[in-house]
Amino acid sequence: MLTRTARERIRRRARIQKFVSKRRWIGAALIALAGALWLAGSGAARAAPAALDPDAINLIFVRAAETDPVTGGLSPRGLQRALRLGPWLARLTGAAADGIFALAPTTRGVGPAGKLPDLAPLETIEPFALLYAAPIAAATAAAAACAQAPCQGIDYRDQDGANEALVARILRARRPGNFVFAAPPETLAAIVRRMAAAAGWKLQSAPFAAAAYGTVAVISLKPGAAAAFHAYRMAIAPPAAYPNLNLRGGGACLEAAITISSAAAGQRPPAGVNRHETVYFIRHAEAHPTPLFENGNLVCQGEWRAIGAAPALLQKIGGRPDFLYASDPAQPVRGRAGGPRFSYIRPALTLTPFAIANRLPLELTTAFDWWDGRAAERFFFFGGAASRFSGKTVLVAWEHATIGAIVGQLLSDYGLGAAALPRWNRNDYDTIWKVRLDDRGNLTFTTDCEGIGSGALPSACPFD
Repeated sequence: MLTRTARERIRRRARIQKFVSKRRWIGAALIALAGALWLAGSGAARAAPAALDPDAINLIFVRAAETDPVTGGLSPRGLQRALRLGPWLARLTGAAADGIFALAPTTRGVGPAGKLPDLAPLETIEPFALLYAAPIAAATAAAAACAQAPCQGIDYRDQDGANEALVARILRARRPGNFVFAAPPETLAAIVRRMAAAAGWKLQSAPFAAAAYGTVAVISLKPGAAAAFHAYRMAIAPPAAYPNLNLRGGGACLEAAITISSAAAGQRPPAGVNRHETVYFIRHAEAHPTPLFENGNLVCQGEWRAIGAAPALLQKIGGRPDFLYASDPAQPVRGRAGGPRFSYIRPALTLTPFAIANRLPLELTTAFDWWDGRAAERFFFFGGAASRFSGKTVLVAWEHATIGAIVGQLLSDYGLGAAALPRWNRNDYDTIWKVRLDDRGNLTFTTDCEGIGSGALPSACPFD
């Protein structure tokens, strides 16, 4: 009798064969390949990139930088590498980034128990994306709202050949450009192997050794020419310390301080509410240089805040929180004026530097949509003694209008008017909302801020 593993291996092989035989997605319909493509290892490495051919389809494979085994996300050294990788890749790609695709974090479990989302590929490619003000696709093909670019990213499980189908769509479009894929090395190697099998290329090896951080592989395809392969190694030794961007908190808050107390208003706690819990809500960092700009990502000023404000935020909280939470980057946001949907990555990427600096795991909410304020309120504040948040401190990065919906719903459950909440200014990325539930469940809402105004943040990206 076949084992479960053996049956799954047979099913996977059958899916791949079916996919290749039905689509033949490189074949004569796209390009005539002269000769064979040999994927070499370290012998083909190049330290300094020259700009890629703008008339070719350039598939650029970037492995995740160094990770922290405690959290599964990037380590401080990995973050330092990612910041330097951004401008290095910009020199390689020249003038454009036509598509950036990262691992959908929840498709791979990492960390000591293997249950944390793998945010390292997304964190690794973020500095590069910011240089082009570009979105990063980080959803799976299974997400109905993101079945097409710019939403669909890379699936660690490669369910139904989703990764190969993503590459196939790019190649079938026959549009020259630079298409970047960020994932764990084994995932990138699998994509390249299956590309080679579908195209009939001879495959020697793929340059994604486990310890070869800073490796970038490129396959360039051009009509009427042989497929070209290059492997590059970034000739840098990033420091191991968390980046010090010399941002200082303590500035004046944009909004006046406010306090709302359920006990002072004579309102009793609702049934099932948590006890002895403190939740800090922060808005994602800077993301809208103009009112109509939207791509689901941060902008360079936001990267400065996300990295540089970590010490100020820790001081405001009064120590390391018990939990860090953000919305799932795979969930979409619609562009302005009914534009295309994008993977909504910016809340998580606002909080990942804080997680890196403090060696804390960042967890993602996947059981409900990020814009569902009622569901988020029940998740963070209800469950009573059975809730994992009772007796804990939680730091949450979210979207500002939905933060208002979450806290407003909570106030309503206490019999307090949600209208008492301050309105979150569109240009305010600095404010902190604090919700405290005491040992009886009484609520106290207060406001504070990091004390770092957007005007103090450079417009150029860190290490640009």
